Amino acid sequence: MTEAQKDIDDVKYLHKFNKDPNFAKPITYNIGSIEVHGYVYYDPKLEQTEKQTFLSTLYDIREELGKVRLNKNSNSHAVFKEKKRADLETFLIGM
Repeated sequence: MTEAQKDIDDVKYLHKFNKDPNFAKPITYNIGSIEVHGYVYYDPKLEQTEKQTFLSTLYDIREELGKVRLNKNSNSHAVFKEKKRADLETFLIGM
């Protein structure tokens, strides 16, 4: 797939869908002895939106972790793991 994605944003693969630019590149992929034809799809707007969501969530997690104060006898790994699990659940519910 990496080879197919290398030049996906070349203008020759540019299309519009619902007035938004995106890229669709025809590919051929071999699975064993079967040749499969399809497309590699790239939506720059979707990529930017997902990146912003990820970075915002990452920032929020970092801020929350910065507020955590460990006791002398606390297991830092367990505290981090629990915090990460709770944040992940919150993130997934919000999707």
